[in-house]
Amino acid sequence: MDGNFDFFSKPTMNGGIKLPVCLILDKSGSMSERVRSSRGMVVKIDELNNNIQELFRTIRNDSNARLMSDVCLIGCGGEHPEVINGYSSVDKINFVPLTAGGRTPLGASVELALDLLQKRREYYRSAGIEHYKPIMMIMSDGQPTEVESVVYNAAQRCSDMVNTEGLKVLPIGIGDSARLDILDMFSPKVKTKCITNMDVFVKLFEMLSVSMSQSDNTVFDWLNDQV
Repeated sequence: MDGNFDFFSKPTMNGGIKLPVCLILDKSGSMSERVRSSRGMVVKIDELNNNIQELFRTIRNDSNARLMSDVCLIGCGGEHPEVINGYSSVDKINFVPLTAGGRTPLGASVELALDLLQKRREYYRSAGIEHYKPIMMIMSDGQPTEVESVVYNAAQRCSDMVNTEGLKVLPIGIGDSARLDILDMFSPKVKTKCITNMDVFVKLFEMLSVSMSQSDNTVFDWLNDQV
């Protein structure tokens, strides 16, 4: 497993304060289902891929966001989670569209994300790099396929970091079948928002790009205004 912890040279990273953002992306088999949008019925994994690519384009066109953002992508699908991209700037990410299939190892995906974040912050400290409070976005459309204790332990670890002000967590349920009660376990301060219309999904990524540009609560405030 390559977390790309030493991807940046120190001179490059010291150009400003960094904002670490981790996206945990459900790519299990149920993401091949269709959901509604203003364009008709669309496939969830296709919309996720399109919006990630658009997010990266937006960040690349925003000089502030491009300099600050330090992005990690974790794939939640199959038997085990996958590091799609270790922490790096969006300019260095060659995103390959995700394919839906397999199970939903949500607890293991969160544990992996927290491990990578811990190592990234250790790298920041060793390189003398300042950073804003990390953001973790958890996006899932169904129920974890792990034993309950794996999910609970990951949720407890995640919640502890949120409660000690070490992390911001943004849980997103995709589609009508999403287990919002389980996603809530990972986020003691922000309730899970359920997206059943992909038009809202598009707006979510737009707001995330704004938050990454300004290092503020734009995306959190916007979600709080949604049903």
